Formats: sequence, C-alpha cells, structure tokens
Amino acid sequence: MPAPYVPQFFLVGGFSNSKHLQARVRAEFRSRVSTISVPPQPTAAIMCGAVDYGLNMHTIKTRTLKWTYGFGQCRVWKQGDPPHRKDSTGYIDYFSRLVERGREVDVNEEFGQEGCTPKYKDQTRISFNIYATPEYDGKYCDEYGMKKLGELMIDLPDRKLGFSRKVDFTLKFGKMEIEAFARNQLTGKSVTATFNLEF
Repeated sequence: MPAPYVPQFFLVGGFSNSKHLQARVRAEFRSRVSTISVPPQPTAAIMCGAVDYGLNMHTIKTRTLKWTYGFGQCRVWKQGDPPHRKDSTGYIDYFSRLVERGREVDVNEEFGQEGCTPKYKDQTRISFNIYATPEYDGKYCDEYGMKKLGELMIDLPDRKLGFSRKVDFTLKFGKMEIEAFARNQLTGKSVTATFNLEF
C-alpha cells in the first residue's frame, strides 16, 4: 500500500516573516499538519521557487519557457531583405531561434546548432550573442522586446583553414539556469557561460 499523504505547510513571501502570522498558523493547524516551517529567506523563496528552499529540487523534471531563446547570426543579404540592414560586406544580421516560449523542456535538455562558420575566412574567434524575446519568434536582434543575455566567445586558430573551421553552439536549460556552450569541431576546445533562467 502507498504511504498515506501527510500535509505540510511552507510559509513563503514577505508576510511570512510575521511572528504573529506564524503563531496563528501553528495554533490553527498544528493538530492537522505534520510540518509547518518558514525557510531562512522567505522573500527570496518567492523569486527562486519555494521548492528550492523547502522541498527536494530533484522533483523538478520540466520547465515551461517564458521566453523564446536564440542567438545572433549573419548571412548573405538577399532580395526581399530590408535594404537598410545590408552591411558594407553584403551581409545581414538576424535572430536565429533555438527554442520558443511556451515549450515545456526537460531539465538539462539541449537546443543548438552545429557547424557555425566564421563570417570572414581570416577570423581568429567567433562571438555568440545570446538573446531572449517574449515573442514566439523574432527576426532581428535589435527589435522591440529583444533582450541580450550575454556573449560567448571562442577562439578560431589556424586562419589558413578559412571557412572550414566550424563551431557547435548549444543552450542547455537547467533547473534555475541556462548554460551556453560552444565547441570548436577541429580542436575540440570549448567555452561555457551561465545565465539566470527566468520564469
């Protein structure tokens, strides 16, 4: 037989600091509830999730994303693209979506793109600018609502190899954070950066 359900109370939020409230809750429910507790930082528990302070974090299996995530890329400008976005070398910068808002993702699930190449054949590094938008998609990294989370840069040695130097880029969604990861396919070297995951 399964173990009987035992109710528990976790008081969180600024008002749970009140000693009067705590006393009243204990007086009212102590005969019906096995545990009544207040985490060390009850206000922070609201922001980071009460489960992080009072329950087992291993119970978190999935997250529903509040934002759409991606990174900035460039490609050759083509007919139909806004003329003012064409740079002096004939390229256009755009937002490359990796995962859209509203999607339920597993803890440590990864989304990425393989084989990213440098814009110029003699580049010595590639920079990945990471963005989030409240929209389901986006076209450009400077449009309204687009927020830059940070930047990840990886070295590209051996300039003589030109565009054959490829980098894999990945975003991994943890319980409370996003990890950005870039790996040089030729050298095997990698770099990482971590950002807060907003809900």
